[in-house]
Amino acid sequence: MFLIRNLLILITIITIFSCTNSSTNIYWKSGVLKEYRKYKNETDTSEYYCEKYYISGKIEEKGYIKENVKDGQWISFFENGKIKKKENYDLGKLNGLSIEYYENGKLKCNQNFDFDNPIKKWIYLDSIGNVLEEGYYEQGGIKVGTWFINENDIKEEISYDNNGSILKSIKTDLIKNETSILFFYSGGGGFKAEGWLKNNNLDSIWIKYYSNGQIKLKGKFRCGSIDDYIFEDYLCDEDETLFNYVNSCKVGIFEYWYSNGIKRAQTLCNDSLELINEYWNASGIQIVKNGEGKVIVAFDENRNKVLIFKNGKVIKQYYSKLKV
Repeated sequence: MFLIRNLLILITIITIFSCTNSSTNIYWKSGVLKEYRKYKNETDTSEYYCEKYYISGKIEEKGYIKENVKDGQWISFFENGKIKKKENYDLGKLNGLSIEYYENGKLKCNQNFDFDNPIKKWIYLDSIGNVLEEGYYEQGGIKVGTWFINENDIKEEISYDNNGSILKSIKTDLIKNETSILFFYSGGGGFKAEGWLKNNNLDSIWIKYYSNGQIKLKGKFRCGSIDDYIFEDYLCDEDETLFNYVNSCKVGIFEYWYSNGIKRAQTLCNDSLELINEYWNASGIQIVKNGEGKVIVAFDENRNKVLIFKNGKVIKQYYSKLKV
């Protein structure tokens, strides 16, 4: 009985794993070939040509092993025999162009690697060839420039600086015809501004932030469209460049805050006029209350002259944002 049992074990081992002087076959329990190895050197089993198979007997992938890791080009297959991936390795690390396909044979993605780090242009496609995502990686796997993402009925553009930090995100819902825009401080900072577009018009609340996260201003713009993203914010005494509104105007109530969180002003806007009804200094002391001592900011037709009125008289005049 003991001899019979050992003989059965030996037969099983031979069935699952068999060798010749220069090659090795590994089998599934069903007896179907699972892996084939052809050694480069009979005395070194760390370097060989390799083929792996599905349990159905169809080839799954093939390529070379060096120092017990993938090296050179590897090709993997779907069970229907069509190519699934073509990858290039350098001692176990992805290096160079990597191409992936759908089961219908259509291209799925083109990827470039530098020793496992993404680099150069990447592109992802759906099964009928539409672009899902594309963009560039800098050395070290850092996303740079503008990336384009398409998912169902949502399109998004994400802009990165040279360090991989997001600067801007523009997301459009094609069904609702609405676009949301986010701006970020460079270097991985928080929100700089956010707003929404409807039918390519500025028609919603826009919020602007200080770098510490405190809201700087909040209000509504109407009419016009975005051009080059340059924002002209005269009341905050800045030459801030985020948006440029073409044929647009502030509408309704605008609110402003200091960076310490104290409210700065509440205004009522109509086209080129901004009526300051409430105003506080940085210490929280209210200077203008309930419109008393009204201050009006007005622009000329080129929007480059600012006149500040009080009780109907000009008390300050600015030209190209400089006092004259």
